Amino acid sequence: MQADETTRATLMAPPTVLPAFAATLFLSAGLMFLVEPMVARMVLPRLGGSPAVWSTCLVFFQAVLLLG
Repeated sequence: MQADETTRATLMAPPTVLPAFAATLFLSAGLMFLVEPMVARMVLPRLGGSPAVWSTCLVFFQAVLLLG
């Protein structure tokens, strides 16, 4: 019984780690969703303005977000 308690105590993270991780995750996702439309709007006129350009930009940013 004593070994279980010491193992559990060493595996638990400090109480500030989870909120910091969550805040960082939501901040990075929010910045990504703010940057994504701006880049797409800048690229759209240069590449012809077709819906395929917008779709490709969305797929690229979503893939980068997923890989990150």
